[in-house]
Amino acid sequence: MLPNNIAVVDTETTGMEPGDQVIEFAAYYSTDYAYIDSLYGTTKKIPAEVSAVHHLRNEDVAGLPLFSEVAPLLRDNLHRQGVRVLAAHNAEFDRKMMGEEFADFEWICTLKVAMHLYPDMPTYKNEALCYALGLGKLGRADRNTGQAHSALFDAMQTGALLDHFLTMTSVEQMIQWTKDVKNITRLQFGKHKGKTWDQVDSGYLIWIKGNMDDPDMVELAKREMDRRGFGKKK
Repeated sequence: MLPNNIAVVDTETTGMEPGDQVIEFAAYYSTDYAYIDSLYGTTKKIPAEVSAVHHLRNEDVAGLPLFSEVAPLLRDNLHRQGVRVLAAHNAEFDRKMMGEEFADFEWICTLKVAMHLYPDMPTYKNEALCYALGLGKLGRADRNTGQAHSALFDAMQTGALLDHFLTMTSVEQMIQWTKDVKNITRLQFGKHKGKTWDQVDSGYLIWIKGNMDDPDMVELAKREMDRRGFGKKK
């Protein structure tokens, strides 16, 4: 059972770019296994390729209030329930989409936590982790609560991961890992794919630092360069 001060959240959106909007929000918390699960309107057209992921169309949310209009009420409701920590899988995305109303919560990213506790997993997608670890709703017969990429189902799957992780580490440690960069121990691309950072040649580290858009990869390359003493006067 999750601690009473934690709620697991998930969002479905009109897309992943700045200006996209939340059209489904779910929060799952341990107090009597309560949850919030609602659809919200949008001022944007939902692209077909996005509907193909979560199966929500503009007509499904027509006439509903915008998430941004309801967010202060959702925040206040979570506070009344004693929630002080929000958990999500790839929490950076949900935190960005949910907006500043939720900035006063601490956050746990179960994706980042998994990368610390299981550094050699081939993938860290929510559903793949559940199957690899035997957690949550598995198989077609056991999925009567919904489907992947519906907000409540994904939140409950994330809750199963979090409940398991709590047997291995503390809430405080997970919050700290969430604030740090991803624990990417092996490169997933290029000529050094599969190698640990200490096996990557210096020229490639310089290339990552100067050319990649991923801030986590840039920071990890910088840390390895610092470890090797780059730029230090001899």
